[in-house]
Amino acid sequence: MGTVRDGVHHSALGSLRLPGTPPDGPGVLALRHESTQLTEVGDGDTRGIVVARRHNGARTQVTVRVGTATIVAETTFPAGAAAGTDVGFRIPLAGRWAIPSRGVSGAADVTVAPPRGMGARESGVARM
Repeated sequence: MGTVRDGVHHSALGSLRLPGTPPDGPGVLALRHESTQLTEVGDGDTRGIVVARRHNGARTQVTVRVGTATIVAETTFPAGAAAGTDVGFRIPLAGRWAIPSRGVSGAADVTVAPPRGMGARESGVARM
């Protein structure tokens, strides 16, 4: 479970600023995996290790372990990121928000919304 304090979400992904003025308190960081960006180490909001990848047409689904969280990103970069590769991980400000989780037990720190037209079975969800 993450916590929002002064407009920043604190979780296994680190401390990430949120758009607007979200209320303080427990919250799940939500993002769309197609809005995430893999970068060179040091260029992102946080860093992680590629644990798997799957080609999906012109794009690639890359599973990245960031601390204790597992994130599935849909990306075109880095094309050669094999399992075990250290990568930077960026979540654009407009692509993240916090869902208040008061009273929700067992909620993950991070959830990833499926892209339009894709069901929950195909979406990436962070596992804590």
